[in-house]
Amino acid sequence: MNEERFDRLEDMMTTLINTVGKIMENQTTTMSNDINEIKTEQSSMRDDINEIKTEQNSMQDKMDEMQKENDTRHKEVIEKLTSIEADQEHIWGKSARNEREFARFKNMYGL
Repeated sequence: MNEERFDRLEDMMTTLINTVGKIMENQTTTMSNDINEIKTEQSSMRDDINEIKTEQNSMQDKMDEMQKENDTRHKEVIEKLTSIEADQEHIWGKSARNEREFARFKNMYGL
């Protein structure tokens, strides 16, 4: 009876060892699949980040270009306004001289 009991214990131990081995194998496979999935997602995220960086650099280049264009336009507008201001001062000066001359003619001819 002792030997039967020993055989049953041995069979139970074998079954237990096989069961633990299968559980460990399943866990290892599952963990390996999870790790591979995480690596794939991480790679995808890196690609997305690189794409975002590229778009950000492109936007920065466009902003720099727009800033240069705005600076150029600003200079042109300032130059035109300065020219208009000079023309206006010249016209006011002529107008004042003409008014004085007109007043002198009126006084000379008694108008």
